[in-house]
Amino acid sequence: MRRNLIKILQGIAQVIPLSFYQKLSQQRLFLPFYHVIDNEACLHIDQLYQVQNTQQFEQSLDYLLRQFKAISLDELIQINQSGKRPRKPVFHLSFDDGLRQCSEVILPVLERKGISATFFINSKFLDNQALMYRYKVSLIINQLKQFAAQQRTKICEKYQLDPENYRQDLLQVEYDELVHEDLYLEDLANDLNLDFKAFLMDYQPYMNQSQVQKLLDHGHSIGSHSIDHPKYFKLDLKQQLEQTLASQAFLEGVFELKQTVFAFPFTDFAVKQVFFEQLFKQHPFQLTFGGAGLKNDSHPKHLQRFPMEMAQFIPAQKMLSAEYLYYLLKAPLGKNRIQR
Repeated sequence: MRRNLIKILQGIAQVIPLSFYQKLSQQRLFLPFYHVIDNEACLHIDQLYQVQNTQQFEQSLDYLLRQFKAISLDELIQINQSGKRPRKPVFHLSFDDGLRQCSEVILPVLERKGISATFFINSKFLDNQALMYRYKVSLIINQLKQFAAQQRTKICEKYQLDPENYRQDLLQVEYDELVHEDLYLEDLANDLNLDFKAFLMDYQPYMNQSQVQKLLDHGHSIGSHSIDHPKYFKLDLKQQLEQTLASQAFLEGVFELKQTVFAFPFTDFAVKQVFFEQLFKQHPFQLTFGGAGLKNDSHPKHLQRFPMEMAQFIPAQKMLSAEYLYYLLKAPLGKNRIQR
């Protein structure tokens, strides 16, 4: 329902200037985030969402810079600690998963635009030691597309996939603590002559330590993003804390970090208040981040970000106007605050 309503709003919301929505909603803090920007094909991602090119990315940044002032993570932390709304609209940009393009493609654009960003990294994937399971799924789908129909059908039947809807079936494969699904993907990849280790070595989808250090040297910030990118609502409290604290401890052991921040992989949906109580008790995190869009959260140090990547490219003006209008429409119903 939300997705359909947003599509409708995207068609009408931009008739009114964003500044009007900002003033009416009193939402002057906006936290957009991406994963990757590239001018080349990203076979490990393109079945999940459309990868934006540098031209599209710069168009979005130019629009954001016209509507907001870009702030650093330090400034964002100061705003949060003050407990006051910023006087003028501001935004802080972030990127998830620690992908190689953050250093090679995104950094030069940020330097030209004068924008400071935060990059959230999974400890298990740094230096291309492993590949996130959703990226494996995208590679498998792209590989299956290359097979003749008869051979593809045979493989699909072996792995209980609908030959006509194998993409949708594979996108339903979920992270499993017992690695059952991961073994399933490995077996399927072997039958497709797809080597994940070779992909990690040859393509190197993630940043290495030198590339992350380059971001730090250029004044950007680094945060943790869990060990291996699970859905937190599928984990118990002990596992949630372990994923968060272990990934943070790893990054602090490798890099000299000035800030201590964490962003949930996927979503913070159904994460309880006790998690935040335990987390902030066990480690001095300054901020944590979700990805629920333009919403307030019951925990004062937990902020919600807005995903800028969709199934197809949508101009930033269209996305932001619809999100702000959606926020205003929900306000009378009290639906803009996440209660833990």
